[in-house]
Amino acid sequence: MTKKDNENKINNDIKTEENSDEKVAIVDLKTIVVLLIVVAIIIGIYVYAYINENKKENEVVLNTELSVENNNSNDFNSETAKKLVDKYLSERAIALSNPKSYLQKLGLSTNKKFDSYSKSDDESVIKTDILYEDIRNIMQQYITKDFFTKEFKGIYEASNGVTHVSNKTEPKKNYKIVRYEEKKVNNKPVLTIWYTLTENGNESDELSMDVEFSNIQGSWIISDIR
Repeated sequence: MTKKDNENKINNDIKTEENSDEKVAIVDLKTIVVLLIVVAIIIGIYVYAYINENKKENEVVLNTELSVENNNSNDFNSETAKKLVDKYLSERAIALSNPKSYLQKLGLSTNKKFDSYSKSDDESVIKTDILYEDIRNIMQQYITKDFFTKEFKGIYEASNGVTHVSNKTEPKKNYKIVRYEEKKVNNKPVLTIWYTLTENGNESDELSMDVEFSNIQGSWIISDIR
């Protein structure tokens, strides 16, 4: 073998080694990239699991707080019940003064939709497409479904599952609870509420009502007012 042949062989060996090194480097780079992707996915899974777990814990805490606030307990609490009565009387006053606007407040319709609804011949009733049960379900945070039917008769009436709404309005009444007292009637908790009523700027003398409560699915809500 000549000297030139030896030089060519050496050069070829060097190039082969360089190509081999380049291939190894490319393989190593690909391996590193794949490993980084795998690590990123694993980290992502752990982060998602951590966030989801915290979200669940927060939901449990929130639901617990709501349960306490809404008196979701077998133990009747007169102070919480009094607050419920106060809130309900405020909502009821809005509904009685303007039945249409109260349904808008609940998010069940809009002023534009009310304009599109047909009315009775004397225009005293608006024939909506609002499901009657939707209103009763919302109001069940305050009162039983049976009491809703009784309390809002002539204001919201069911007709083939949808609601006919009174188109009459009246001045809004404002209730102010002065004091209350708990008692038992037929083994049901009852609050005697003393209150004043303000209408058109005129405040009434002290009045009273008996508010009966029933435990519905763990919540004490109003089942009757006498």
